[in-house]
Amino acid sequence: MQIDTKFLDGRKRYQYTAIDVVSKWRYIRAYSQIGAQSTVDFLEKLLTHAVKKGINTQRIQTDNGLEFQTEPLKYLEGKNIAHQYTWIHTPDQNGCVERSHKTDDDEFYNLVDTRDLTLEELNTALEEWTDYYNSERLHYSLNFDTPEEYLQKYKVSTI
Repeated sequence: MQIDTKFLDGRKRYQYTAIDVVSKWRYIRAYSQIGAQSTVDFLEKLLTHAVKKGINTQRIQTDNGLEFQTEPLKYLEGKNIAHQYTWIHTPDQNGCVERSHKTDDDEFYNLVDTRDLTLEELNTALEEWTDYYNSERLHYSLNFDTPEEYLQKYKVSTI
């Protein structure tokens, strides 16, 4: 599972994104601050959501951002989840999540004006977008299956 953050234009907001590199299943959430507290909250929500889908997360890869230091590492260690950093200044090592940010820009942010939405409204819109991405949007790399179809078809239980 790769995780990254991205700054959202318009207001001081940040999107946390987690994506499984095999099934392309994703979880997204926006925060008003970027940092250890937001990261731990995101990880808690991500893992809860993943368990509901039958996904057992075993490894997470991130860049070397400050938001992925200390407290998030302790949290993952407490959950028995391995963590791996990418090399410094090599975003291509987190290419799957980086590419998914481009998909968000092309298929969500370019179509939905989020600047005037409250954080709660933005997260509701992101949930709808993520549900569409995971359960309706066909993926060429998955032989035109959705991520959820792929997970069911191949009974992928670890990410």
